[in-house]
Amino acid sequence: MNKPFAILSVLFMLLILSASLYGQTAEEYYHNGKVKDSLGNYKGSIQDYNNAIKLNPRYSAAYDRRGYAKTKLGNYQDAIADYGTAIRYDPKNASAYFHRGMVNNNFGDYKKAIDDFDKAIDIDHGLAGAYFNRGCAKDDLGNKKDAIADYNKAIALEPKNSTAYYKRGVAKLYNGDQNGACGDWSKASELGNNTSYDLIRKYCKSDNVLTSIDYNNRGFAKDSVGDYKGAVLEYNKAIELDARDTSAYFNRGYDKYRLKDYQGAILDFNRDIELYPKDADAWYLRGASKYAMNDIKGACSDWNKAGTLGKEDAYNMIKKHCGK
Repeated sequence: MNKPFAILSVLFMLLILSASLYGQTAEEYYHNGKVKDSLGNYKGSIQDYNNAIKLNPRYSAAYDRRGYAKTKLGNYQDAIADYGTAIRYDPKNASAYFHRGMVNNNFGDYKKAIDDFDKAIDIDHGLAGAYFNRGCAKDDLGNKKDAIADYNKAIALEPKNSTAYYKRGVAKLYNGDQNGACGDWSKASELGNNTSYDLIRKYCKSDNVLTSIDYNNRGFAKDSVGDYKGAVLEYNKAIELDARDTSAYFNRGYDKYRLKDYQGAILDFNRDIELYPKDADAWYLRGASKYAMNDIKGACSDWNKAGTLGKEDAYNMIKKHCGK
């Protein structure tokens, strides 16, 4: 092999090696950064966004995401600068306006926040978070009427936003609409917003306050359509209102069993049995939960107790699984 050809071969191999080591595109760095964001690795994602920006200095989305990561790390001023750069390179970047609005909101600069949310909404009419947070900013400025309008839009776009119902209820109360407020807090509590309970007890008439029986009935309804996770939330509320509600403990335990949360089911059946030791079904299902966790001895003991309390199926389980 002649010398010039050998040199060219070595250079070519180095070029290939360099490409394999440093060949990621700006888009690939950006994607990797988003993955790291989703894992909470914001320092790592910032490095990926830096690399994306080095390859494409006008990469608006990368500036936006880098600003988001900096916000998560508490580096707000640099984040604001990144959002501004993202907007300069792409004035239609609704996400950058939204994220900058969030920072302004958190700092109490509500008018600037509203301006940013306005622009985000002008670009993307379906941005539920922008409506909600603009409503919060207007709320904090005392403009309850316009805040309610924004909460309305946020709820229309995200009907399960419990915080939007809660905040709208507070704004309605401020405007003198107590019944409307109670209705919103009831919906918020149904969606899992526990803060609403205190306001319901304080401001709402007794006929607007749901009882543990009401929540049990709502749990039954969700069980009937197979929504076991939703039913568990209802039974949670029933138990919060009545810590001795054996029906709620049993039903929540049964749903946890169906959701394969066997340890959680056992804890609920324990409480049910503690309150009502003659509940044969609770003994039976606690046995089934123990069996699912390979506690054969405990399962057989519970099934034996269920049988003595009149649960005939328990003896079938003993014959099948307990060697008797």
